[in-house]
Amino acid sequence: MGIGQPIALQRRIVGHPANRAVFAVDGVVRAGVSLDVIEERYANGPAHTVRIIDHPGMLRTADRIVAQLGLTGIFGFDFMLSDDGTAWFLETNVRMTAACAIPIVNGVSLFTLCRDYLRDRRSGIDRVMTYEASDVAHGAQFQRDPGGDGWMAWNPDQAGEAAQP
Repeated sequence: MGIGQPIALQRRIVGHPANRAVFAVDGVVRAGVSLDVIEERYANGPAHTVRIIDHPGMLRTADRIVAQLGLTGIFGFDFMLSDDGTAWFLETNVRMTAACAIPIVNGVSLFTLCRDYLRDRRSGIDRVMTYEASDVAHGAQFQRDPGGDGWMAWNPDQAGEAAQP
């Protein structure tokens, strides 16, 4: 940085990371999942173990940004969750993130929903449904698959064993 150039400062938020991944069409969120990061691969690194949560603040923030910018695509919204449960918005990732591969509704991921939407759109089918992580999925935990780039269902009571999805 040169002399006289502006710098941006922000207050440090104490808490732990969380993420909301969404699939949006023309400024409307069509599918989404909010995740509480239980464990990171390394400090300030990618999530290693996550839990699906229902957090209205994360949902509202992501929906508002998507609507105001008229976004279409898949986006990741990073948050810091403070001890009192407040979700502090940090940034938007304008790309698919690892969270897009987590099954949110009947085993279907955001990636699959986006792919199917694009395929239908090319075929002239105008069918856009809205999905949110199902009530059954809330509280479900996932851990990165050590043998690949995907996720596997994880039960902390069965540490060391892969739980069946």
